[in-house]
Formats: sequence, C-alpha cells, structure tokens
Amino acid sequence: MKRVLILKWFLVLFCALGFAMVCLGCGSGGGGGDDDTDDDNGDDDNLPPGCTDEDKDGYSPDGGDCGPIDCDDNDPNVHPKADEICDGKDDNCDGKMESECWQIFSVDNEGKSGRYSSIWFDQDDNPAVAYIDSDAKAMKLAHFDGSDWNVEVVDSEYSPAYPSLKIGPDGTYYIAYTRKEGVPFTIELVYLAYGSPKGWTKERVKGLLINLSKEFPSLTLTPSGEPVVFFFDSAMIGEHGLVAAKKSGGAWAYYQVDAESSAGYYDTGARTYAATSADGRVGVAYQDEDYEVDPDGNYIYYYTLKYAETADFTTWTVEDVHSFGEPSAVTGGWSAMAYLPSTNQPVISFLYGSGAPTDPAMALKDSGVWNTYSLELDFGVGEWPALAAVGSHALFAYLNINDVDLDLCDFDMTTLTGSCDAIDSEGDVGKWSNIALNSTGDPAISYYDLAATGLKVAWYRRFSK
Repeated sequence: MKRVLILKWFLVLFCALGFAMVCLGCGSGGGGGDDDTDDDNGDDDNLPPGCTDEDKDGYSPDGGDCGPIDCDDNDPNVHPKADEICDGKDDNCDGKMESECWQIFSVDNEGKSGRYSSIWFDQDDNPAVAYIDSDAKAMKLAHFDGSDWNVEVVDSEYSPAYPSLKIGPDGTYYIAYTRKEGVPFTIELVYLAYGSPKGWTKERVKGLLINLSKEFPSLTLTPSGEPVVFFFDSAMIGEHGLVAAKKSGGAWAYYQVDAESSAGYYDTGARTYAATSADGRVGVAYQDEDYEVDPDGNYIYYYTLKYAETADFTTWTVEDVHSFGEPSAVTGGWSAMAYLPSTNQPVISFLYGSGAPTDPAMALKDSGVWNTYSLELDFGVGEWPALAAVGSHALFAYLNINDVDLDLCDFDMTTLTGSCDAIDSEGDVGKWSNIALNSTGDPAISYYDLAATGLKVAWYRRFSK
C-alpha cells in the first residue's frame, strides 16, 4: 500500500503487548512470517550448555550449536518461531518486518466505555480519544504516549455526553460536550474542557443557566487555534437555533447562524458536525427538523440536511443540501463533514430514508451547487458514520450492521468511484465511530465494541524498516 488512499488488506493476526491488538492489511514491505506452522515457541527446548538465553524464550542469539538465532534476546515474544505481527518489529527473525499496516487496540473496557467517541492527533502524530463511560456517567480521555494508552476521567458531573475533541497547534486539548444539570429542571448545557491530559479547565460555553436546552455540540478550531463550538440553542430570544460560539482572548462571542422564523421550528441546528478548511473557512453540517400540526392534532415532521459556513464570523452562508420535501422521510441523520484538501470543497456524509437502517449518501458542493450521491453499496449502515478527507478522497468509516463490523470506504470524489473493506471483524464492533488523519494522511478510527462494551481504536501505522 503506497498510500492510505489504496485500501488493501492481506492479513489478520492477534497479539498481546499489554493490550489486545490486531494487524490487518500489512503492506508490501514484508512480514511474510515463517512457513513452518509449528507454533512451539521453544520454551521446552533444552539448549546446549553455554548458550545464552536472557529472555528465556528457548532461543539463543549465539547461533551454531545453540540453534536458530534469536535476533532479540531481550524480548521473549521475538524469536525464530514467533508469528510476524503488526508491531514494527521483526518478530520471527527472518530479516523482514511489515512497513505499514492496521493496528487495532482495545483501549478501555472499564464499564461501558467508548460511546460517542471523538478522535484527533496530537503534535507527535499520536491519537487521543474523548468518549463516554455510560456506567460511570463520565467523560474520559485516552491518549497514546508513543508506547501505551493512558486513560483518565475528564468530567464525571451531571452525565456528560456528545464529546467533540480537537487539539490546537500549540498542543492545547479542547473538548466540547454537554452536561445535564439544573434545579428544579434537568436541562442540557454545552461545556468546554481545555488544557492537557491530567490538567483540565472546564467552563460553560454559554454563561446563563436558564431552563432551555443547548445540545448537539461540535467543535472545530480556526487556523490560529481558537475554539469554535456549534450547538442547538432552544432559546426563543437572543441567539437561538444553530449558534456558533467562538472563544478569543478569553471571551466568548456568539453568532446566530440559522433559526427558522416559523412558529413550527423544532431543531434547527441539531446533530451538528463542524470542520475548518485549509483556506480558513469554518463550516458546519446540521439537521433542520420542522413540524406542522394537522387538523386531527397530529404532529407531522419534515427534515432537511443543511450547511453553513463563514470566513469572517460576520457573514454566514446557509444552504439546503438535501431534502425529500415529504413528511417522515428523514435526511441528514448523523451527518459528518470535511473539506477536500485538494480543492477545499465541502463534502458531507449522511443517512437518509424512511426506515431503519437508513441508507448512506455523500453530498459534494461543486461550482456552488450541492450534488448528492447515493453510495448504492450492498451493506447496512448504523448510526454515527464518520468522515475524513485526504487529497481528493473521502474516507467513510461506519458500522456495517449486516456483519457488525467496522468498515472503511475510500471514495475518489473526482471520479465518484471507490471501494470498501472491513477493518475490524472481531466480535460486534463499529458503533459510534469517528475518524481522524495524522500529518501524512494516515487514518485512525475510534469506535465501540458492543460485545466487550469497550473502546477500540484502529490505527493505520507506518514503521521504519
């Protein structure tokens, strides 16, 4: 695999390195392994007297009468009869190792951890994930330090939910999320936690605690690193509907982006997903949910997928992306968006349909016009699809509910062609997925393991030969 854009998977192997790990799709750089299927690691072999075996794996680095050479006598998992796995080492001492492959980590199995995950890369190209432990009613952060995953609780008050994680150019972590609080009524309010692992400051994004909900937060950063939080605000006066809050110089500024003027507006600004383009535009995909009441008193709902963007937070462009124009047909469900780096065009993945599961689609803005493309693939999609873009390609991660797998599709948005592959097929996995790209365009995907009720991360890694 010369780039992540070419998805080819060859091999699935298991290992234990302090955390469960799976390697799929090892690249052409090697790692062929030993054709000998004997998995005896040599522990019972009697080495001749005088042979060195520091790691007690039954193999010696001395060679000759001491037998096959152990190429790392400090690691009992490395020896001539070991399986070659995705860990950046020559595990079976054949002089080869994988140069690029998928690693899959079981990160946190404490309680029910991994719901509503949000993933991003730090300045060292290591991934971090914000997610919910629903048993502990806590928001957690897991970050990879170069060798291990470290897990901590960021907020355990008032049932936090819907975290959205970004890491600024100065290394500051930002997590937008909701908390349910308020007396005597329970309402949802948007918060921002910022700082770094083990050192967090938490503040309410909108200052007044009043009996109105503020939900569905999504976070992006301006090119200079200022946090921008989009959310739905049910206030009837002041900023309401879809609101953007930008923090600059320690103070918040609020912008009403979209609000229906009709009396029947419901959730204008639900299920937001924000991104920032390479040329500095800030955009958000979201769902508009309107209703009317028929003569019998029944509520009839109408849905529209919408998009808004700004270059200066003064002028906002608001556009309809997709609508059926008929009641009960849902569109814009759990949308995700990104900007194609090659053209700065916005692309949105979303779900639509009148039943469950709903169908996947892509929308691409071209020459000022939104064009919608049904993926027309033979799979079922669950909630929370994820999207990232590299070059002219959109990478779409999702739960394949037919097989309960984590799948990844790579679409060339220029030719509108692509392919999909299973990334993790072990158990029932793939829900609440989120995807991020490192500085070289390689992806990491966070998602939920339904069987183990834990957080997993699939990370495409490149190793030095």
